[in-house]
Amino acid sequence: MQTKRNRAAVFALVGPGAKERERLADLLDSLLDHEPDLAQLVLVDDGNRGNGLYETVPRVWHGRATIVPHPRIGKGDGYWGGAIVGTMAALGTLSGRSDIEFALKLDTDSLVIAPFAEKLAEKFRQNPNTGQLGCYDRSADGQDRTRAWRKWTRTIRKLQMPLRFWRKHPSRRWGAEQALFGRPATFRGHLREALRNGYQPGEFCQGGGYAVSVEMLNRMANAGYLSDPLLWLHLPLGEDVAVSLYVRAVGMHIAGCVDEGDAFGISVFHGIPYPPEELLSRGYSVIHSIKNDGRYSEEHIRDYFRTRRARQHAAAGTSS
Repeated sequence: MQTKRNRAAVFALVGPGAKERERLADLLDSLLDHEPDLAQLVLVDDGNRGNGLYETVPRVWHGRATIVPHPRIGKGDGYWGGAIVGTMAALGTLSGRSDIEFALKLDTDSLVIAPFAEKLAEKFRQNPNTGQLGCYDRSADGQDRTRAWRKWTRTIRKLQMPLRFWRKHPSRRWGAEQALFGRPATFRGHLREALRNGYQPGEFCQGGGYAVSVEMLNRMANAGYLSDPLLWLHLPLGEDVAVSLYVRAVGMHIAGCVDEGDAFGISVFHGIPYPPEELLSRGYSVIHSIKNDGRYSEEHIRDYFRTRRARQHAAAGTSS
C-alpha cells in the first residue's frame, strides 16, 4: 500500500566541502526519521558540483528531490547576497506547486527531532494571512529578538538612500553610479512595497529554521519578485532578513512559533536554547544551532539524537 505523502516541502542551501555534506547527511537522516513522507526536498548546491550531493539524499526521496545549481556560479559573497540568491532559487522552485502547503527552510547545522508537518500546516490553516512562521520576536527560551533586528535596521534605511550608502561602500558592485537604475532600483521598489505593508526595517525570523506558506511563495512569483535570479547577489543583507522583507512585500504577516509544543526550538544567536533532553520534553521539532553551543559540542548533540533515533528503531523492530 502506498503511503500518503504529507503536504510539506523542505529546502536547504548546501555549501562546498566534505564537512558540509556530512552535516547534510545527518540532517536528512533526522528528517527521514520524523517526516519520511515529504512532498518535496530541494537542495541548492553552492559549490559541490554534484560531488556526492544526490547520493546523500535517502533513496526513498529520489523521486521527490531536486538539486538546484546555485545561480551565482561562484560569483559574489556566498554568505550575504549569495545566500539570498540561493534561497530565492529554492523558493522559485517550490512556488506554484499544488501538492504542498508550506516549505520549511533548514540549515545544515539544524536537526529535526520530532514531526513538524502537521503542526506547521495547521498553524498556516488557522492563520491564512500568515506567510512565515519561525523564531521571530523572541526565542524559544524567551529572549527578546527585536534587538537582533536593530543591527539590520540601519542597513535597510541606507538601502533607501542609495547614493549616500553606495558612496561609502565603493567595493560593492551596486556602486553609486548604478544606484538609481537596474537591480538596485528594482530592489528598492520591493522594499518600498514592504514598508507600505507595515514592514519594520530589520525584522526577521532566525534563518536556521523557518517555514513559509505556499501562498506567500505564489504571491512572490506572481508579483515578479522571483524573476531575476541574481537580483540580490551583492545585497548586504542576511537571507533570513530578505525573506521576511518579502513576506511583508506580498502583504502577509510573520508570526512566532517557539512556545512549548511548537515547531522551532531555536535560540537568538548561538547554540540551542535548552539541553537536548529538555528540547524533547518541551515538544520542539526543529532545533538550531547545534554547531556553536557553549555547553555542548556539535558531536555531542548529534550523537545524542542519533543514538535516540537508533534506539527507537531498535524498539520498533523488537515490538514488531
